Parts: sequence; structure tokens; C-alpha cells
Amino acid sequence: MSFISSMLDSFENYMTDRGFEKGITALIVGMLAIIIGQYVNAFFTVLSRDLIANPSFLKGMNMALRGFLLSYLPVTILFIMGLYLWFAEPNGYARFMGLLILIFYVVPLLAPWFPFSDAKYAIDHFKINPTICYLILFLVGGYIFEIFYNEINDRIHISSQGGVISRILVSVDSFLSGAGLEKGTIAFIIGMFFIYFTSIVHEMGHVLVASYLGCKAAIVKDLGFIAASAINCPATTSNLHWILICYAGPMFAFLLGLLLWFAEPNGYARLGGLIAFLYSCLPNIAPWIPQSDAMVAVTKYHMPLSASFLIFILIGGYIMYNVYQEIHDQIGGANAKKH
Repeated sequence: MSFISSMLDSFENYMTDRGFEKGITALIVGMLAIIIGQYVNAFFTVLSRDLIANPSFLKGMNMALRGFLLSYLPVTILFIMGLYLWFAEPNGYARFMGLLILIFYVVPLLAPWFPFSDAKYAIDHFKINPTICYLILFLVGGYIFEIFYNEINDRIHISSQGGVISRILVSVDSFLSGAGLEKGTIAFIIGMFFIYFTSIVHEMGHVLVASYLGCKAAIVKDLGFIAASAINCPATTSNLHWILICYAGPMFAFLLGLLLWFAEPNGYARLGGLIAFLYSCLPNIAPWIPQSDAMVAVTKYHMPLSASFLIFILIGGYIMYNVYQEIHDQIGGANAKKH
């Protein structure tokens, strides 16, 4: 067993011996993965920009190719990290960390329309053909979505039974398979659909609750990883009402994630639940993330910081535990035998 797996086993035993619930352990490990991913991304982003600004580095290479390779350096490192944790570590928490890095960082950083992505930086600064960047997203994103889909599909019997969502997804899968598309391509198409769909549901939560509370509201944009609503409320609107509006978006996404995760016996539906959890809910209930719904509620509408952290611990821990458990159930070895 490797050093990482041994450390995570020891940490799990430590938390269990002290009476902590599995959800708390999963939340801590999940947040550790997100924090590590954030620092790795920041470090290699600064490094790549410094190397780009240094004309003597790879000076014999074509400037566009040099800029392209260095622009993609951060996401490449994160991709390698995620794959290593997923495939090389015989530990459920290690694979869980790898999945979070792949889903939470790699896919958004490869999206050419995402304002802070490595792909958009390469397009804007080095005039890289967007088709190339979209092809990379298609290949790598499809591979990542297929990894998790296969993990789920091994445990779920796919049939026409289930709710309307499962039946639709079975039909889509059959149609695309009949058209000769590979599973990775199908996973990419369905995964990207759910990124946009869960984002719309998130914004619909804001709009519907705001409208119910007497405000004028509408969705003004949806870029998949970033969406926004325009809300205009009367001056008499209380802080409590604004807090409810702030949390309506991530709560709608959370409910959608629960529906897709538990109620639909289909691997693609559960992939959609994962996307709803990790893209549309979890980042927006974290009160330390700039411009998150939770931070807006705390800083602008005076929600108690302790209450926002309590919501994050309860919901975030529940999400992390269910995703971890999905992976952990698939793993043999010493770690799985302990449960």
C-alpha cells in the first residue's frame, strides 16, 4: 500500500476511533482535495505565466505552440494528479480525491468559454484555434465523465425501468450507441448537458423564490460553469428574504442532485446528480468562496457566519459521503474489508 493510501487509512481510523461520522471524514478529505487542487492550480498558473514571459525559455519553439503548451500546464498537472489518485491508489478516499480534482478543476479549466480557464487564456493570448481547445475538452472531458459513469454503471442495472429521466436517458443512450458513438462520447454529451441543465435549475431557484417574495427576477445568462440572474426587489425586502433568495439556487440544485442520485436507476442520471452536487450546489454554499451565494448572504445580508458554515458542513458532508461511498463500495482490498 502506498504512502497516500496508508495516510488516508490512518486518518480514517483516527476519525472513527473518536466517534466522527463518515460524512465528516468524507467532507474533510473532500475539502483537502479541493484545497490541494486550488493551490496546485495557482502555483502552476503563476509558473506558466512566468515561463511565458521569459523569452529564453523554449525560445527555439514556435511561439503559438510554446504559448499553447505553457497555457495548458496547470490543467495538465491536475489531470495527472487526478488520474494517479484514481488508478494508482487502492483506497476509497484517494480515488474520491482524484475524482474531485478531475471533475472540480480539470473539466472547467478545459472549457474554452469559461472566463478563467487555461483554454480561454490560450485562445485569447496566443490565437489558438478554438476548435483545437474544444477537441481537447471533448476527449479529456469525455474520458473523465466515462470514468465515473463506468464506476456507477458497474453497480446499477440499466433498464427501461425507473422515472421519466431514466427512460429518457436510456433512449438517448440507445440512439447514440446505434449511431456508432463510443461510450466516452455519449458520457461527454450527457455530462455537458447536465452542466448546463443543473446551472439553469440553480438560477431558477433564485428566480422562483425571488418572484414568490415579490421581486422581479429573470435568468440573464447561462455559460454552464457560470450563470447569473437579475433580481430587483423592493427596498423593504428584509435581509431574511434576501438570504432565502441567495440559498434558493444551491438548494434547488441540491434537490435535483438528490433526485438524480437516488430516484433514477440509471448511471447517466447519477452522473447528472454528481454534476448538480459539485458544480451547482457545493461551491455556492461555501461561505469563503468569493461571490458564492453563501458569501453574499453573509457579507451583504448579515447572515451569521456560523449558520452558513453549519449548512455547509451538513449538506457538504452529506454530498461528500454519498460520492465517496459510491466509490468505496467498488473497491476491494484492506480498506474495503474494514467496513
